Amino acid sequence: MRYLVLILSAFFAGIAGALGAINFEIVSAENVSAVRSGGVLLAVFIGGAGVFFGPIIGAVVFVLFAVALSDLTKAWLLYLGLFFVLMVMFVPGGLASLLLMQMPLLGKGKLGRMLPSYARAGGAGVVLLLALILTVELVYKVQVDSANGTAMSLFGVGFDAATWTPWLVAAALWAAGLFAWRLAAARVRSAWDKVQMEIVGGRA
Repeated sequence: MRYLVLILSAFFAGIAGALGAINFEIVSAENVSAVRSGGVLLAVFIGGAGVFFGPIIGAVVFVLFAVALSDLTKAWLLYLGLFFVLMVMFVPGGLASLLLMQMPLLGKGKLGRMLPSYARAGGAGVVLLLALILTVELVYKVQVDSANGTAMSLFGVGFDAATWTPWLVAAALWAAGLFAWRLAAARVRSAWDKVQMEIVGGRA
């Protein structure tokens, strides 16, 4: 099995390398550096190493951080690091494991029962994400980029990072997001337990 995995991984690595050489028309030492290898391992862990399509999902997420997010903020590496830490703490199986958890529900037609709870959790997650973005950008502006002034703009709203107002807004978003997340998480667990009991009861 390990021999076959090594052959298949070399096959896909060879295809990726050939396509990369055709696309960029150059192969430098960076392509075989420790940084590139670490990025690949990071993408594999984020997507999920135990599933075939897990590294593909991880690669897409990694590229979104490295390309799309890097154009929006200079602190994109911090966001990537925080995302990786959250994955290690709460989803060690990767994003693919979250998708695989929904397959039995989809097969039994129970996924619709979970969607309202998922929507509440998603709303709370958006509030927490806004709180995180505002906090990170404020800290970055004050600690790293203060030489260019403390005036900044986020989501089209201009404000001064040296004043208390944006920090109070960030604190309020954290408080509201954490409170909403606790309620939403409890609803998700309750709905998940009920659906699992119905599936087990149906099998019995």
